[in-house]
Amino acid sequence: MNAADTSIDDTTLAVYRLGWSAEARAAWSGFRTAQNRASPLADPAWFDILAQSYRPTLAVFVARRADDTVGGILPSYIVRDIRGGRHLYSLRHGLAAASAPVAEALCAAVADHCRATGTVSALVTSGEVPLVTQHRHWTRASLTLALPSDPDILWTSFRDKVRNTIRKAERSGIEFRTAVADVDAFWRLEADAMAAQLLPVKSRRFFRAIFDKFGDRLYTASLDGAVVGGMLILLGDGIASYAYGAFSPDGRRLGANSALMWKVAEGLIQQGFGTLDLGESTVGGGTYKF
Repeated sequence: MNAADTSIDDTTLAVYRLGWSAEARAAWSGFRTAQNRASPLADPAWFDILAQSYRPTLAVFVARRADDTVGGILPSYIVRDIRGGRHLYSLRHGLAAASAPVAEALCAAVADHCRATGTVSALVTSGEVPLVTQHRHWTRASLTLALPSDPDILWTSFRDKVRNTIRKAERSGIEFRTAVADVDAFWRLEADAMAAQLLPVKSRRFFRAIFDKFGDRLYTASLDGAVVGGMLILLGDGIASYAYGAFSPDGRRLGANSALMWKVAEGLIQQGFGTLDLGESTVGGGTYKF
């Protein structure tokens, strides 16, 4: 355990880097509960999934106040590139801080750790809660869809173009279901999409580990028995999160992406969920327009 004391705005903070342990899990879980961070994307179970799938170097930076209460956390993991270079990442909802000074202290501790260990890059994100520090940063739109009590209310709120796209998918014979049995077909679609963008392909084991921890929440669209699209939805306390999605060219052409999003939202409303977190989106992108 490494500590670096930082005094910011008359508040003395000690930032500790904890290896993945019972102490780190307790600090993470306790702060998440105290801050009412209900998103499943902020769940400590993600570290169990990463450990099971890839075995990266896992650590949680914890900022403690003078009274020993936790003021913020930053779960991180380190992976190596093909040349052996070390790269640090946080989870999508990783940086969580009670105030801007705490966020600054956590980021400073990460930067110090990277310099001390020869880590060549660090990418830290805070999810739907914007936290601006002195480090180089960017802002993307975090989209959430408020789910009304009646699916018909949501349907009538869609633009005509969206409704017509959904009808087009339904007329084409696309069928929808929720089934963990489709995980392999979904993985192949996701792998093809990542490879087409020259991005790293996540392992099949990774997606299976997600199902082991969070359960069966894979929504798929099929045409003539073949899966042409899928959305992995994780359920939290009153909030659902769109974690991963992938569609074949035929699926997109026929509007399966819009139709499946509608089916997901409709089902969540029927289950009593009030919010669907759609993740980060570029303004004007497909999810943003939906």
